[in-house]
Amino acid sequence: MGKVDRQKMARAAEHVARRSNIVVTEVIEKDEDKSLTLTDRFAAMFAAIVVCGASYFATWFLLEIKVGAGAGYIEPAAWLWIWTWRLPFLATAVTGFTAFFRPGWTYRYFGKITEAIGRVL
Repeated sequence: MGKVDRQKMARAAEHVARRSNIVVTEVIEKDEDKSLTLTDRFAAMFAAIVVCGASYFATWFLLEIKVGAGAGYIEPAAWLWIWTWRLPFLATAVTGFTAFFRPGWTYRYFGKITEAIGRVL
């Protein structure tokens, strides 16, 4: 990426930061995943497993609590738990696998996915 491109990207990030409540921490280049070493890929995968796994489990657990509280008795929450207990593990595995091959993509879209889940809850 040339010096001019970096300056344009920095100005665009400042513009976005001024016009919204979003704090821009870094700008990810489109082809950044191509130059990563195997160690970097494993680090991204384990970070995704830890962070996303905890987030998925917490979201699933809060959903269980809300179903139990909304129904007034435990049976709907128990059936939901029986049918969906594998989902946090499956979502964590998919995210970890994706983070190994495309860390930049995972980093960009995890926030969008968790925001959508937060709106549902």
